[in-house]
Amino acid sequence: MLFRQLLCPMNPITTMSAPAAHARPAIGVRALLAACWLLAAAGSARAHDTWVLPSSFQLSPGQTVRTRVSSGDGLTPITAPPRRSLSSLHLIDSQGRTEAQRWQREATVAQAQFRAAAPGVACLALSMDDTEIALAPDVVAQYLREVHAPAPVLQAWQRQRALGQAWVERYAKDAKTYLRSGPLSTGWPALARIGHRLELVPLRDPTRLAVGDSLPVRLLLDGQPVPQAALRLSQPGAAEPEVHTEAQGQADIR
Repeated sequence: MLFRQLLCPMNPITTMSAPAAHARPAIGVRALLAACWLLAAAGSARAHDTWVLPSSFQLSPGQTVRTRVSSGDGLTPITAPPRRSLSSLHLIDSQGRTEAQRWQREATVAQAQFRAAAPGVACLALSMDDTEIALAPDVVAQYLREVHAPAPVLQAWQRQRALGQAWVERYAKDAKTYLRSGPLSTGWPALARIGHRLELVPLRDPTRLAVGDSLPVRLLLDGQPVPQAALRLSQPGAAEPEVHTEAQGQADIR
């Protein structure tokens, strides 16, 4: 399972053209205002995602962990992010956290290699530094349609556009992938929550899911539940079912 979250440390609807916005972190339209969170199945990453895709989700004991990392913003072709753009990239298991031993960057994908995972559940976790982008009005319109932006967001953008103000947003990305080495579940549930500021926390071991199973998750921001956020499951060539978190930030992905 790949988990991908987007966090905007500023509110691009109310402060997107104010220089002081950078000094007052808040959650922006790419997060709570648009209420668009994705739980992505392997191989279904989109152009504006960043993902870590291991060579295998089921490892043999002692097998070296290898993963691919790619990124895009939906406006430019998919690329391999430079290592300096990542604030962290770790393998986390029952033995602790370790950084990549090797990083090789190509045009569209970077290859990272770690030590062998400890027996049981492991997590590959990535965080990217915050980035600022400016979007043209036609791109904003496409973007808001894609994230199913609610009426207040659309109305705020129309007011801002009428004032001749550009859309500028600052955002960061977190991603994590779960895998398992050998038959044991050592390390679970300790690895369910790894400490991302914005985190989609699985409430059962995702490496044990079978076809037809549901996956209960909880969405947290700074450790607190996020209610009424939309979660979408993305699969190649399939519809995207959408569910909403309840008061405690929990939802069932089916």
